[in-house]
Amino acid sequence: MRILADENIPRGVVVALRAIGHEVTWAVDIGRRAPDSEHLATALNDNLAILSEDADFARLASAATREGLDSPAVILVRLHGMTRDSKINRIVKAIEEIGGQPGRGSIHVIEPTRLRQRLLRRDFL
Repeated sequence: MRILADENIPRGVVVALRAIGHEVTWAVDIGRRAPDSEHLATALNDNLAILSEDADFARLASAATREGLDSPAVILVRLHGMTRDSKINRIVKAIEEIGGQPGRGSIHVIEPTRLRQRLLRRDFL
């Protein structure tokens, strides 16, 4: 999978995903403190899924879809209160569960015991 990991994603997650063959660009390396809209544009242009703990990405992707625009896949991490190692393991497992590159306009929410997925579709919004 090709991923743009937001600044709030721990380095350990980035390292673990790269170790199993995923192409991960970490926002810390390309533009610290860049606005979310810039990360969305980068992800869309480079066909990257956004991995973040920031729910704003899902809201921005939904808004773009409502306006008839394309949006990247968003993988939202919701693992509050988990240890660092448990969080890394859960994210890696969920990314593997998603499988290949997620489709544009899809939103995936990683929770401690499940992975929720939905496709943003203009005809349903």
